[in-house]
Amino acid sequence: MAPPSDEYTDPDIIALLGDALESLSEAERGDLRESHRGRRAHPRKLCIIPVEYSDSEGSSYRNYTLDISTGGVFIETCEAHTVGHELWLSLSFPRFAKPFRVAGRVAWRGPNGVGVKFEGLSEEQQGTLSSIIEEL
Repeated sequence: MAPPSDEYTDPDIIALLGDALESLSEAERGDLRESHRGRRAHPRKLCIIPVEYSDSEGSSYRNYTLDISTGGVFIETCEAHTVGHELWLSLSFPRFAKPFRVAGRVAWRGPNGVGVKFEGLSEEQQGTLSSIIEEL
């Protein structure tokens, strides 16, 4: 697959798409999700996991994930994080003593939260995360 052009990664366009998605009914969103299923590079797993995270301005937040993959996570939040904004996450998985810490970047914003793409995962972190997700 070719990388997206700048036209499709512009934060203003992404925000407009988020607004358009907000206007869809729940049934329409479900239809859209179903038509897109199987196209993700990293399949998502539905889960509710506590997440603490901070941004480059030093603000800290506490919310929950709704789904996760080895490529990223959806965080349910009312905060208006900007697309492209860097975040540092600490995910508290069940049955794991220590939180999983990872850097990420806001990839998209919707009415109920943000999609965060993980960045800079080492091979060890990728393996650990993959194992954790399989156990969820």
